[in-house]
Amino acid sequence: MNSKLALLAITLLLAYQPFQSASATDGTYLSPSQVQTHGPLVDRVVISVYTSESGMQAAVASGTIQAPEWTFSTGAYTTLASDPHVIVNNSVSYSWFGIVFNSLKFPGNNVHFRRAIQYLQDYDYIQSTILNGFEGTASPDVLPCGAYAAACNPVGGGNASVRNYAHNFTMATAELLAAGLFCDGCTAGTANSTTNWFTDANHTVPFAPNLWRRSTHHRNLWGARTSYEAQQIGVQFSNHLLGQAVSGCPFSLNSREIVSPGVFNPGTYENSPQVINATVVAIDNCDMYTFGFIADLAFNTNMQEYNSQFSGTTTNTGNYENQSINVATNHVLYATTMDEANRWARNFAVYYSQQLPTVMGYFENVLFANNANGWTGFAQLPTQSPNDFTGLYYTLLNVHKCGPATCTLGATNGGTPGGTFNLALEQVTDEGGLNPLYPARWAAWQSDVWASIIDPPMLTPPDQTNVFNAFLDHMTTSHSISAFNGMTPSGRSAFNYQVAKGPALHSAQKIVKGQRIELTFARNITFNDGVPLTTRDYQFSLDAWDLAGSPNYPDRSPPFYGAMAGPYGLIASYLLSKYTMYVYINSSSVWNLPDILVPVLPLHLWKYFNLDHVATDSSTVDTSRPFAFASAYSIDNAPRAPRWVFYLNNLEVGAGPFWLKSWDTPSGTGEIDRNVFYFRSAWDANVSANSVPVGTAYHFVTTLSLPIFNPTSTSYCGVATGTTRMCQLKGTLPGMSWAKMGKALSVFTSGGVLVKRYNLAKNVVTGVYSAAIDTSSLAPGNYRLVIWTTYTLQGLIRTWYQATGFNVHA
Repeated sequence: MNSKLALLAITLLLAYQPFQSASATDGTYLSPSQVQTHGPLVDRVVISVYTSESGMQAAVASGTIQAPEWTFSTGAYTTLASDPHVIVNNSVSYSWFGIVFNSLKFPGNNVHFRRAIQYLQDYDYIQSTILNGFEGTASPDVLPCGAYAAACNPVGGGNASVRNYAHNFTMATAELLAAGLFCDGCTAGTANSTTNWFTDANHTVPFAPNLWRRSTHHRNLWGARTSYEAQQIGVQFSNHLLGQAVSGCPFSLNSREIVSPGVFNPGTYENSPQVINATVVAIDNCDMYTFGFIADLAFNTNMQEYNSQFSGTTTNTGNYENQSINVATNHVLYATTMDEANRWARNFAVYYSQQLPTVMGYFENVLFANNANGWTGFAQLPTQSPNDFTGLYYTLLNVHKCGPATCTLGATNGGTPGGTFNLALEQVTDEGGLNPLYPARWAAWQSDVWASIIDPPMLTPPDQTNVFNAFLDHMTTSHSISAFNGMTPSGRSAFNYQVAKGPALHSAQKIVKGQRIELTFARNITFNDGVPLTTRDYQFSLDAWDLAGSPNYPDRSPPFYGAMAGPYGLIASYLLSKYTMYVYINSSSVWNLPDILVPVLPLHLWKYFNLDHVATDSSTVDTSRPFAFASAYSIDNAPRAPRWVFYLNNLEVGAGPFWLKSWDTPSGTGEIDRNVFYFRSAWDANVSANSVPVGTAYHFVTTLSLPIFNPTSTSYCGVATGTTRMCQLKGTLPGMSWAKMGKALSVFTSGGVLVKRYNLAKNVVTGVYSAAIDTSSLAPGNYRLVIWTTYTLQGLIRTWYQATGFNVHA
């Protein structure tokens, strides 16, 4: 797992240290506790592409763009920090880098050799020189202590059972001698750069292990420094430099080295021994490799890296096997409480320090720089929108224009919602469109955009400083997880993987020592085409994301497949109602809940595609284009699409804070606009602009518009043939109805107490809906207005949900 392109589409980076002070005077970063999870404050985000860092740096400095999609290098970061209109910041990510060993052959299979490499690490030098002091955190700890204080060992050796390896040439030499290597005329204390090392008793073959160094993320400099340190005691590495590609080491032989991985034994928590291909191992010349790993928010992913159940995959980078570590990591993976997970994670830290399957180098910082001239609300947490599975920051939910006197929203001459925010992507072409189910050529940059369109049920709170059971209900209003034994339910409301996907994969419907997760969704969620979101959409999404690793996707290309593909033993789901459902899992683990939190896809659209075909062939569908251009809808195992689907402006239909207005394939430029129907709308963002004194009626006016693509040969709803435009719904076209006029407009206090409901009046000429709100009996303060009614477009019944606000003053 060494590629940003391959992994960032399915992973999350979580900051855990305080943010630095902003350098600009007219814009600030928000602290994590200030970050909101409501809808965005800007009307639109224009996305442009820069093919070089220098071009993107110049654009930030000039204010052509307000924010870049990704991190800057040290030089650009330092230069931008001197600009009075630019704010810079950095946060520690869950990207970590180390040296992985080929643990199946000498010298990598020798613990003394691995310890020697650990003793050669000068973390002060790594921090000050390689990381320039602020580009990361150099540490031998296998877990980032800022997030896992209860489960990892601080650098100072807070756990006496954890071995502490200070930079020490004498100890490194002693470990090499203990590994069976030989030194002519030297001892552990006298080895130096003139010493010759040998691998045999005849002292004839120089010891020169292969070190493969990646050129990215400081790994070349760090690998070079490790080689230099080894030279100080007379060890000469055979150095090899790799670029972005990883062919040659260690992954080209990784899977072929393993005949079968270890198999978990639930009785002992051990793994059966892995079986290796000795012939392939013998020809592997990759002894050490400067690897990088990008994890998700939970340290169980880190556990998988050292568990032999995952040998032969890039999850277990060195095909490492150690029974003590297997037992500890299995206990973490199958822990039913966070206390149990923490306890065994500490045991893992002890065993890791003793065995050193890898040598840790540093956790990388992500360096940010934004032009804040006239803007504020930058919250550079490494996640974007509420979608924790992909993306950048909460910036797009918080950023807004400053006012002439202050940036504070609602203040006199203060900040205002609306406007256009300019976001830059770097070095991207959209080769496969925005199809979320086909990520093989789908870069992280596309997923950052996609993450603003589609939401998951829950997320990690923005002010959370650790990962222990920290989930915030988002699309859900409540959730619970409980032990379950017995048969899973059957019937029309059930989706059973054993039945649907075959007994070869799921051998029984009866669950023994399993779990049942209950999710209750909010009732006011609609996709941005007006179709209500229900539990059936989420039941469909569990299958579409292939959480069960089912034969439905023969090449396993959906992004959540594999070690991070979801809970072990996903058996079934069952719908109790339109809003409440159960998910059944044939195992017990505290990680089962986060592992099923996938983004919600709209069943009403994706059911017209054969998911097997879509997920395995990048040419079949580009979801940034209208349905009429797709080539994967009229094939086997997919029902014939109805007429209304052809009017979708694109296939990227979601329930997120933005909707996709335009996307150019293959350049990757486009625009996403604020979803005014978002169920978590920032209704109070513009109340100061909608202010009336007590006793004066507040006149509420609005229109109902949706973007459509016109596939017909004549103009439709004011949209020309073959184009995409906004269609204002007046109920005057075939297949279109007015929204119901009854008491569809509700007035709530800011605390959520219903005050009164009003009928909506309509103007049949302009299509404007309105109501006069009586304020004579209202106390001064902010009030929330909610429209919740139904209408018909292209013959499909839809829901109109919209929230806004107004202010009453004395």
